[in-house]
Amino acid sequence: MDVRPDDAIRTLVHRPAVQVHMEDSLRAVAETLTEESIGAVVVKGAHPPCVISERDLVAALAAGLDPDQSPGTEVMTDDVACATPDETVLDVGL
Repeated sequence: MDVRPDDAIRTLVHRPAVQVHMEDSLRAVAETLTEESIGAVVVKGAHPPCVISERDLVAALAAGLDPDQSPGTEVMTDDVACATPDETVLDVGL
C-alpha cells in the first residue's frame, strides 16, 4: 500500500475496530485477538481511549499475571493517539 501525506485516515482503515469489555480477562482478550486475526483491540468504555496489544499480553504473562483472573485493564495501553477519519496522514504524523 502506497501512503501519501494527503491521504485521509479513512483510506487506511479497512475494517471496524474490534472492542473488548473492561472486565474481560487476559485469556478472553487473547481469544478475541486470535479469532479476529488481529494484533490489538480497543477497550470499550475506557477513558481516555485504551488498547490491549499482543505485546501487552506477553508482558502480562511474563510478569506472572493469571490469564483467567487478571482483567485486561491491568495491562492496557492508555497512551493512544487518536485521529478522525477526515484527518490526513500528515495531520497525525504517520
